Amino acid sequence: ARANAQRTARICANEYWVELSENIQLAAQVGNIRGMYEGIKKALGPSQNKTTPLKSTTGEIITDKCQQMHRSVEHCSKLYATTSSVSDSALKAIIQLPTMNDLDETPTLSELNKAIDNIAARKAPGCDGIPQDLLKQCKTTLIQPLHELLCKCWQEGAVPQDLRDSKIITLYKNK
Repeated sequence: ARANAQRTARICANEYWVELSENIQLAAQVGNIRGMYEGIKKALGPSQNKTTPLKSTTGEIITDKCQQMHRSVEHCSKLYATTSSVSDSALKAIIQLPTMNDLDETPTLSELNKAIDNIAARKAPGCDGIPQDLLKQCKTTLIQPLHELLCKCWQEGAVPQDLRDSKIITLYKNK
């Protein structure tokens, strides 16, 4: 009876892992990054936040987070405080690539259309409050005014500050 129970448990566990790996593979094939990531998280289990002890300049082990932060600051300050000099021969050895003048041309409607199609779905709207999904659905109506705005920004060489500013809001989970 015990061997039978162990065999059944192994079969169930194997079916679970096969199904989970198939779901991850399917999500990867259709480009569902979120589903793939969630499947990998499910397979790996809960993550543990552990801090690795650091050594001080004297060789003592530091386990306190605050002291580790100070040691990291000290290390980076020392690392980046040194000035580096580049020899003329090294500068001359750098291969000069040709200028890509086609990057100066104004974007076409097809390029804008492709960019709108490549916008990730289910993301938070920007400062204008327009969700990306709505932009995709109304693309045929909005593409011409958007293209005119883009071309105007391109010709003036300036983008409105609202379009350049990123607004990142930290979402704390499980806190």
